[in-house]
Amino acid sequence: MIEHQVEPFSFHICRARYVFLLFEQSDAFNNQTWVTHTTPAAFFNISTFAAAARLGQPIGGTYMLVGPDPSTS
Repeated sequence: MIEHQVEPFSFHICRARYVFLLFEQSDAFNNQTWVTHTTPAAFFNISTFAAAARLGQPIGGTYMLVGPDPSTS
């Protein structure tokens, strides 16, 4: 693991921020009903879901900023 690093960004350049987390899943995970394909994404809380699904701590992750190509603006 590396330390968290914050890089300056502008909302004019980066329109969206995404966090991807990797969890080890047990065989029982497929039987969870806390989140389904009909669950709205609004106000989703990953720590609440991870606790309810008994996922434990993430084993990996990344943070990504997404926006238009600055060389084309």
